[in-house]
Amino acid sequence: MHSLEFVVILGCALLAGGVLAHRLHVAPPVVYLTTGVLLGFVPSLREAELPPDVLLLVFLPLLLYWESVTTSLRAIRRDLRGIVLT
Repeated sequence: MHSLEFVVILGCALLAGGVLAHRLHVAPPVVYLTTGVLLGFVPSLREAELPPDVLLLVFLPLLLYWESVTTSLRAIRRDLRGIVLT
């Protein structure tokens, strides 16, 4: 399996997991974890390898963007000391 096919499958799984989490009123990370475990049992996906560059250039910016949009300023102010010390 090529890495492009693997990225498409992961993207579809994330999209479906987000919709399912919203409908079930469950936290999305719980659904993503369950989906990842289920995808791990698919034999053809076990052999797929994702280059680290793809993770760094595709998934990380999406996660950082979403967190920057949904994080409240109150939470940042509350945790400012820990953020600065880190």
